[in-house]
Order: sequence, then structure tokens, then C-alpha cells
Amino acid sequence: NYNEVSNLKGLENNEENVALNIKLKEGKKNFWFGEMLAGIGVGHKEDRHIVNPKLFYYNPKYSVNVIGNLNNIGELPLTMQDYFKFSGGFKNMMRKGGTSFNVTSNDLAILGLRNNRAKEIDTRFGAANFSYNPSKAWTLSGFGIFSASKTDLETNSRTVRTDNLPDGTTATVTEERQELTRQKTNLGLFKLSSSYVPSDKVHFDYDAFIKVSDQKEANSVYSSLLDDIYTNKKQKPFSINQKQNYYYTLNAKNVFAFEMQHLYQEEDPFYNANLQLQPFQLPGYVVGQNRNDLTQNRFVRTNKLDAKFDYYYMLTPKSNINVTVGNTFSNQHFNSHIFQILDNGNTNDLNDPQNNNDVDYTFNDVFLGLHYKFITGKFTFNPG
Repeated sequence: NYNEVSNLKGLENNEENVALNIKLKEGKKNFWFGEMLAGIGVGHKEDRHIVNPKLFYYNPKYSVNVIGNLNNIGELPLTMQDYFKFSGGFKNMMRKGGTSFNVTSNDLAILGLRNNRAKEIDTRFGAANFSYNPSKAWTLSGFGIFSASKTDLETNSRTVRTDNLPDGTTATVTEERQELTRQKTNLGLFKLSSSYVPSDKVHFDYDAFIKVSDQKEANSVYSSLLDDIYTNKKQKPFSINQKQNYYYTLNAKNVFAFEMQHLYQEEDPFYNANLQLQPFQLPGYVVGQNRNDLTQNRFVRTNKLDAKFDYYYMLTPKSNINVTVGNTFSNQHFNSHIFQILDNGNTNDLNDPQNNNDVDYTFNDVFLGLHYKFITGKFTFNPG
């Protein structure tokens, strides 16, 4: 029945939560440990190398861990699965509201490798985390992760097909196709956490999580049958998620909890396509160009605030009443613009409303909840 907030132990449904308190032996108070991996390959057109240091320091008051990785052998120090794991840690505090409103993000639109299947991968990675106790009541912790990668992808294919013609004869068609992609990604994740517990009655938490990245991708498709196509994508998304919680135990029967979380997020996807054929009809589009060079800029700004207040009244050691008041407020602004680059280098802004978006969306949900929890034998009931 473990709960990180001792004030809420027994009030929430934590029956399956188990925690282990592991302590070091006497005398193990200040020590370093770690390992270093390094390798190099020579004699080829390009060298191959890997450097992977890991260093950890522990003492009862603070600890520091540092990990690095530089390699061009295709090893991925930070995969997409790792990224999503590090991006968590903010629980759904509005689950009692009856409404689920999630804000999605396109911050990994270009970072798409799940494995090392590429022509070339050059990666630089560094991560550090710390934990520090300024006093017995106050704990600070956090981590920082930086990852930079350059990836080259190449696909060569040869397709042969046989077509049955209306006159009963057949024709063999052969296509030689090459696709080249270059990705450059710089990614940063930073988190700071603070926990202040001056007494058994008061508990205060604060968390801040920042995500920044700079992503670029250039793609070229060459075909012996069709026209060449060139595309470019880039974006610099940013987000900061902050959370603060305050818990207060008035006495054995009355417990108060206040939780608030705010998300600010910016996304600016950029897409450019250069192709021979005109892909679609757009009002104001200039036809008759040697190449069709189209670009779309998009921008999405998100502000989302969740706030919730809980009051718990203990009826008996195995039953309580919970009153909840909460609010979810979200505002998103989205705009997009398309323009055309002519053969002479001039810009043709496609300002017709049919070509562009300018949307403002607001969601506001206020809720009031009442729950009664009681335990009988091995069963827990929480109607509300």
C-alpha cells in the first residue's frame, strides 16, 4: 500500500504498490564506480569508432551519474522507446473528472529510426542526473539528456513488371529507383524535481520538464521512369511541463490535497516539395513552371492548465469520503501558410483562404466529484 505522498497513504487505491528500502552497508558513504568502453577500426575508407564512458558517484547527501557515447558504428544510445520513457513521469491527475483530454505532440516527426538500419549513423550522446538533499526535509533531483545524430539512408531498387496490352501482346517495363535521405537531429531533455516534507502533515512537490529539438531532413527520389522528387522537412519544437502538488493533513480525519499542472508547447513543422508534376489545384497558383516548388509553414501553440482540489474525510480506518473539485482548460492556436517558389526565384504567396488555416480552439471542463471508499475483507470498493 505504498504511496510517495505519505499523507495519502490508505486514501487512494494503492493496494498493489510495493516499495523496497535498500540501504548500503556501514562505511559505504563516499565512493566512485564506473566503466569505460572504447574502440576504433582503421584501414577502411572511413574510420569507425566508439567511446562510451559511465561514471557514478554516491554519498548520503548527494549523488551524480554521467553517461556519454560517441560512435559511428550504428549504435543508438537513445532510441524512440527510450525517448518516450524519459518523457513520462507526469501522471493523469484528472482521471476522476470523467473527461479525458490529451494534447498530442509532433516533436518526433523526423526522428524516426528504431534500429541501426541505415547507410551511416554518427551519434553524440550525453546524459547526467543528480540527487541532492540540502536538508532532511528537502530533496532536489533532476537529469539532462543531449543527443545529436546524423543519419544517411539509401535505398536502391529495380522493379520489372509485365503489362498485358489491349491487343493481346505484353510489354516489359523496368524501373531503376534510388532514394537518398539525410537526417540531422539535436535533441535535449531536462527535468528538475523538488520535494519538501518539513513534517508528517505537510508535503510539497514541484516538477519541471523541458523538451527542445532541432530536426532537419532532406530526401531525394530518382527514377528512370518518373520525374525526380525533392523534399525537405525541418522543425524546432519546444515544450515545458510544470507540476506542483501540495498535501496537508489537518488531523487524523481531515486531509487536503491540491494539484496543478501546466503545459506550454510550440510546434513549427516546415515542409517543402520540389517536383515536376503539379500535385493539386490551388487558387492563385502559377502554372507553366519547369518545376513545382511548394512550401507549407505551420505553427501550433498550446496552453493547457489542469487544477484539482481533493478533500478526504476518514470515517473509519477502512473507509473515507472524498470530495473533488477540478478544472481542465486548454487553448490551442493553429495557423498554416502555403507559398510557391517560381522558376525566377520570386515567391508567390497563396493567400486565398482555401489554401491556409487560422484556427483557435478552446476547451474548458469543470467538474465536481464525490466518492466513498471502503474496504471489507480482501475487497476494496470505491463508488462515486
